[in-house]
Amino acid sequence: MEVQTKNIFYIAIWEKEDFYSGKLLRPLVYPSGKIQVYFCVLPDEKELPKNRWKRKRREKFLLHCLSEAYQEACEVLRDDGFESFDTVLMSKPFIQFFSHVEKKIKDERIWELWRHGQDEIPEELFSVCLQNARAKNNDAVMNISLPKDCSETVTEQMITLLTPYLSRVNLMVYVGEPSWAAEAVEEYLYEEYGIVTIFEKYPREKCIWIDLSQGECFFLNKYTKESEIYPINYAEVLKFLDTAIKNGYNNKVN
Repeated sequence: MEVQTKNIFYIAIWEKEDFYSGKLLRPLVYPSGKIQVYFCVLPDEKELPKNRWKRKRREKFLLHCLSEAYQEACEVLRDDGFESFDTVLMSKPFIQFFSHVEKKIKDERIWELWRHGQDEIPEELFSVCLQNARAKNNDAVMNISLPKDCSETVTEQMITLLTPYLSRVNLMVYVGEPSWAAEAVEEYLYEEYGIVTIFEKYPREKCIWIDLSQGECFFLNKYTKESEIYPINYAEVLKFLDTAIKNGYNNKVN
């Protein structure tokens, strides 16, 4: 089977003065493919020297860094044999920064980034995190959550994420209130794999928890840490991506 390759350009802002851009030397692997990550990590504007630079200059510097990093990433991408990025992923701090400065932006490269950018994490990155979590925890019980007003797309995403591991699962714990999406997943799991789904208020301890509820279960974060649960949600996926960059950026950066 042909391995599918996804190319992601990731833009983030970290609370430090350093600026990083480049490409992870090793792709992130998931069951049906791999993700090559190109990145631009901007320093927090508040961390730049205030005594020498006015705010307008600090903002201009950050936008210049982003434009140059994106141009270089596109050149490397073409050298790797690809025409364009599959996803431009933007962290929420960067989106907030952009919203503040967008009226001052004249660089067409940055507007191109913005038009193709999104803050929704691609399914493949969730799959990478799930595969890493299963390497640490191969329990026969898994926790899942979906938004109350869940779209068919997100429901299918959950099923796609679960499918490679269902042969070793005998119980699914749905964390949250029943909904049509929850019932659709419950029906699929039982009819296709004979897996029983139970509905509970809290996730099962020492198990993986795939939480696509988009923050609706945020109040459980403290409980999660205390109970050795392996959460896979928006925040954890971005944390995983940031860690991959921190651990590997020295290998190939601009």
